[in-house]
Amino acid sequence: LKMMTKGPPTTTYLIYYSLAALLLHSGNAFTQIIPNKKRSGASLQQLKFAKAPQYPIPENEDELLSQLRTYLEIREQALASSSDNNNKDNKDKQKKKAGGSRGNFLLEYTSTAPQVIELDGDDEKGILDYDELTKYGFQHLVKPIMKSGGRPAMYSKLGLTPPPTPERLRPKSARKLEIDREGESNPKRYTGLKMTSIIDDDAMAQALEAANNKKKKEEDALKAPEEEYKIPFSDLPKSRYKMTPDYTPEMIDREAESRGRAISWAREQRLLKESKRDDSEKFEIEGSLRIYSSLTLLTTALAFGKSTPVALASIGITEFDAIQAPALALDAASIGSALVSFFVVAPSKNRNPVTWGLKGLIGGPAAILQLRELEAKEPEGDDDEQ
Repeated sequence: LKMMTKGPPTTTYLIYYSLAALLLHSGNAFTQIIPNKKRSGASLQQLKFAKAPQYPIPENEDELLSQLRTYLEIREQALASSSDNNNKDNKDKQKKKAGGSRGNFLLEYTSTAPQVIELDGDDEKGILDYDELTKYGFQHLVKPIMKSGGRPAMYSKLGLTPPPTPERLRPKSARKLEIDREGESNPKRYTGLKMTSIIDDDAMAQALEAANNKKKKEEDALKAPEEEYKIPFSDLPKSRYKMTPDYTPEMIDREAESRGRAISWAREQRLLKESKRDDSEKFEIEGSLRIYSSLTLLTTALAFGKSTPVALASIGITEFDAIQAPALALDAASIGSALVSFFVVAPSKNRNPVTWGLKGLIGGPAAILQLRELEAKEPEGDDDEQ
């Protein structure tokens, strides 16, 4: 390899590529051999009984019984050769099988099904079961057994004891129902004449007195010493409070009449106050205020809009002062009207400064004129004093 790598670099690279391809090819060949080895070692259970002779399918019942006796001998030899510990381990392994998740991690984490399902063990399996026949290489006898009367018939003909019925197939025993016709087990059964069912009045009175005395003795026995102390003068009759007036029907009528007059006066005052409510105090833009606000907005939009210069240039007008001056004047008038209404006119008329300030900002001088025409509003405190 050293002599070959002394050549030009291209030759060296070709040699390396050839070696890599050779190793890759040998690796693929090795991977092709592995499955054959696995397949050859997968059927260990079949190799275990490979030495057992292959019998033909029995044509009559005598051949079937002969092959079944041979099967019993092979099975006894296999069981005798295995140790007790191995039998116990195999029994535990066969009894516990994987659940429905089949080893899937996601299903084991999310499923509520049991991860381990316990099946019937060897003690509940029959000698002529399908699993046992297949285990020892006699699975070809299943159909002949079925045609000859089934496993119960074969057990009787071979002189064998049938296996017990599996637990899951055994009939469930129900609890025995006992009917108590005499009522002896009933705790609410009639046991005699009670106190409340006594007919004689004298006997009833004596029983009640005895019950009350017994209850009183029990209460006295449970009392603490401080509870037995009696406060002085506590047994005297309670006197009425001195400030409590002695009400008469006439006094009650007078109180009800005065209370009714007060309620009626309060109702009348509320209705009068609602009738005196001035609609001019509402924030509504109507009439001259709406006309002035529309004119101001239209003039401002025409004077300072982005499309106005283009429109005026198309008709040959290049001076915008003639249009912007009225718009500025209207805006200044609106701001001035808002200030005058808020600080001067509205307080003098006892009106809401905020409402009329906003009206002055939108309606301009028209709001001031409308506010001056209104009469001065009386303060709300005067009605309350009256």
